[in-house]
Amino acid sequence: MRPKSIRSRLFYAYSILIFMILLTVVITISLVFSNYLIENSRNDIEKRLWDIEQTLQEEIHGIVGLCDEIKRNDDVSRLLESYNRDEGWTRSYNNLFKVHAQVTDSNYAISRLILINRNLVILDPIYERVLYREAILNNQGFIEFLRGNYSYYFSNPGTFPIDISKQSGADDLTIVLYQKLLDQNYWLMGYLLAVIRKDRIFNSLWSNNQDGLFDGIALINSRNEVVHQEGRKIDADDIGIDFSEIDGDRWFSLDMESDNGRRESFLVLIKPVAGVNWYLTGIVPYSTILEERKYIISYIVIIGIIFILIAFSVSYFLAGTITRPLFSITNAMHAYDESLQLEPIMVEADGELAYLVQVYNRLVSSINRYISNIYEEQEKKKEAELLSLQYELDFLQAQINPHFIHNTLNAIGHQAEKAGNMDIYESLKSFNILLRASISGTQEMISLSEEVELVRNFINILQLRYGSRFTINFRIGDGLDSLQVPKLILQPIVENSIFHGIEPAERDGRIEITAEKAEKAIILSVGDNGRGMTEDEIAVVLKGGAESRQFNRIGIKNVDDRIKILFGKEWGVRIISQEREGTVVSIHMPL
Repeated sequence: MRPKSIRSRLFYAYSILIFMILLTVVITISLVFSNYLIENSRNDIEKRLWDIEQTLQEEIHGIVGLCDEIKRNDDVSRLLESYNRDEGWTRSYNNLFKVHAQVTDSNYAISRLILINRNLVILDPIYERVLYREAILNNQGFIEFLRGNYSYYFSNPGTFPIDISKQSGADDLTIVLYQKLLDQNYWLMGYLLAVIRKDRIFNSLWSNNQDGLFDGIALINSRNEVVHQEGRKIDADDIGIDFSEIDGDRWFSLDMESDNGRRESFLVLIKPVAGVNWYLTGIVPYSTILEERKYIISYIVIIGIIFILIAFSVSYFLAGTITRPLFSITNAMHAYDESLQLEPIMVEADGELAYLVQVYNRLVSSINRYISNIYEEQEKKKEAELLSLQYELDFLQAQINPHFIHNTLNAIGHQAEKAGNMDIYESLKSFNILLRASISGTQEMISLSEEVELVRNFINILQLRYGSRFTINFRIGDGLDSLQVPKLILQPIVENSIFHGIEPAERDGRIEITAEKAEKAIILSVGDNGRGMTEDEIAVVLKGGAESRQFNRIGIKNVDDRIKILFGKEWGVRIISQEREGTVVSIHMPL
């Protein structure tokens, strides 16, 4: 790799790292600042709508309060309960008309007050005319008021008493407040209609938006009908919720088409107006809320560009300080291409580069030393091969004597058989079988029945010495006779039981050999009633001690090692013993 390539890669790596850090900072600041702006705007929107609601509540309470004063007027009761328009009725109506004039003068929002008795007779000389009477009594707002059993009810904006707003697009709209009039016993006496100028009662909605916080403000009733709106037109259907189910302030985001025809996201707050079925709805574009974020991001980008330019210069300088010493090291290492010999290098460097030179020089020394060791090991290997050939010759020579003994024992056995001494014949026969098994080695696998037969031959030999001093019992599970096991794994354990367990106990011995299946394992056990062993003695046996008296020098440790080599470290020999009670040695192997 050329130094120039290293410098370029280091430069690009530093630059990318710095750019990623800057990008992460910009995104993090943008998200945090955006959340701050949105939360701050939510607080401003909530406070502003609360102020608008309070102003609207004052207007509504003022109108309702004036209507309540009229409801308590005695002339109202006389007019509603009188069926004859006599002199008293005319006097009460004139008194009420004076009160009506005072009310309309004190509150410019109310343009007309109309009484209707319980029989739906309009008590007003002007509006009792047939045309007006039918328009008032058949008005959708009045019908809804009667059906809903409301105490008071606000109608939708329109022209009163005949609504021609949809046909003519009239701007001088009114809202009618329908109220029930009850006597002291809460019996219905009639109805009071207060005709309210829409522009007077709702003039506070947009006047509280002098700073242009809201892009649009609307007043929507529980029937999803727009009562009044200012600014951006809001369609209740576009909002997509049922206003009658709203029982508190509700925030949500809404996508609507802007004036330029593009879709734009808005933050919307719906706030119920207490005491009426109206809901203040204010919408603010997210673009307005996040306007300040553009300036912050611009400042960050400008600062970031300056920082990147400085960082690029620093990165290029740092890359040069690293690559210049590497160039010297590379030249020193290129010398190997010419001489084909590894030689230590001498380069002036500091810090990690100095350490790199030291490691390289140690590596060269180690490689040269390893090459020398390889030559030495090859010489030793040749000597070892010669010694191995000699050992094989010695082993073949050593097998001559056991075969000679085997042939001799066969000859003696035949002589004992001819002489009729069957005990000596059977013992020699058993000894010969064990000797032949020992000569062939312990690497091959035999059936469990053959292994048991080797144990029986071993017992036949020992019974010449011990007679009936001990008995032996075999319990082999069904189907296990043909199971393949390593050769000579039971005989060493039986031998250990007799010499180290039963013989020192000075009582008749009993040995039991079992073979059984346990889940996915085969367990071969040799148990005796000998003197038993301590925990220390068990540890000595498993480590290979106390086996000098073995017939063929194959002890319990040897059996355990062979099992682990063949099947794995989780298998092998386990010993359970209790002093003066006996010992159980078990061999665990997989099926």
